[in-house]
Amino acid sequence: ALAITDNNNMFGVFEFSQECVRNKIQPIIGTSINFLDVVVNNKISQITFLVKNEIGYKNLIYLSSISYLNKDSDIGITIKDLENHSEGLFCFLGGEYNPIMILHNENKNTDEFINKLKKLFNENLLFELQRINDTEIDSFENVLIQKSNDFNIPLIGTNNIKFGEQDEFSAHDALLCIAQKTTINNGTRKTSNNQIAFKNNEEMLELYSDIPEIIENNFNVAI
Repeated sequence: ALAITDNNNMFGVFEFSQECVRNKIQPIIGTSINFLDVVVNNKISQITFLVKNEIGYKNLIYLSSISYLNKDSDIGITIKDLENHSEGLFCFLGGEYNPIMILHNENKNTDEFINKLKKLFNENLLFELQRINDTEIDSFENVLIQKSNDFNIPLIGTNNIKFGEQDEFSAHDALLCIAQKTTINNGTRKTSNNQIAFKNNEEMLELYSDIPEIIENNFNVAI
């Protein structure tokens, strides 16, 4: 199985699904949407959703659409928007825009926020580990694992794919330079890394072999 979770849009869903079916891969539809209730120093957090069934697909279309309809703020949703629109969806938190990590790094309490989401999504709330050679994400991993234990929330492991092969790293890095209107020599710019290339089943199993429950939880999401 393979999931698509483009940022703040679902434009690639149809073509992605076609290609997956053509290659005998189960497509999982999803998206990551800005979460406007947690914004720190202009860094907007994100929540990622995966579709479980037809009801979830309709709810995700609603959430994706409404994220663009607030004229008074940035693209995104709030906790209130999730009310009555959480059924049929997995909701998971992780990566560089993880709202829990952003709150934690600002020494703010995260428990109330976690409880609100757990009330909305119940067993469909997941915490996401990414092992992509990112210093901030790596330093928060043990905290997230502890929160997972404290709140009895399953852990999943993902790979934040940005390009297909590791040797495409330089090309992706150049694209980031273009997006930031800067040059490769700029030491303060956002950079790419070769750990966000596509990883196959064997590589993913090895990456999370120290936490066996992640493999089982990933499988349960894909069923």
